[in-house]
Amino acid sequence: MHIQQTLATFEEFAAWLRSLQMEPAFWERPIAEGKWEVRDVIAHLFHWDEYLLTHTLPAVRIGKDIQFPDFDTYNHSSLCYRKLSQQDVLNQAAATREQLVYELRNMQVDALCAHISVNNVSHDAHTGAPYSLLYIIDEFIHHDCYHQKQVLSVIQTA
Repeated sequence: MHIQQTLATFEEFAAWLRSLQMEPAFWERPIAEGKWEVRDVIAHLFHWDEYLLTHTLPAVRIGKDIQFPDFDTYNHSSLCYRKLSQQDVLNQAAATREQLVYELRNMQVDALCAHISVNNVSHDAHTGAPYSLLYIIDEFIHHDCYHQKQVLSVIQTA
C-alpha cells in the first residue's frame, strides 16, 4: 500500500470516532456475551494510539527497534479510561489518532519504510514480510477495522 494512502486510511478512524453517536446504553453494552463493552473497545484503540505516539515513534526516530508491552497486560490497562465520559473518550481518541497521523506524515520516508524488529523479531510470522513502521501501521488499520465491526454490530442492533 502506498504511504499516503496508508496514512489517509489510518486517519479515517478519527473521523469515524467523531461521527459515533450512541445512547449511553449502547456505550455500556458488551460487544458479545462476556466481552468488553463498546467503551472499553474504543478505549483500547485509543490506548494503543497513545503507545504508538509516546513510545513507538520516538524509538523509531532514533533508530531503535519497536518494543511492545505484553498485550494482555497493556490491553487490560486501557480500562482506566472507564472514568471518562463517552464524549471525552471519543474526542481524546480522535485527537490522539489525528496527532499520531500528523507525526507520521512528518517523518522521513526512510524512517517509515526501514526494516525494524518488533520485540526482537524481524519478520511477521504469518506473512513473512519484514517489519517496518509502515507495516505496523497497516496492521493497526486491520485492528481498527476488526473492532469497528464489533462496535457497529452493537449500534446496529438498536
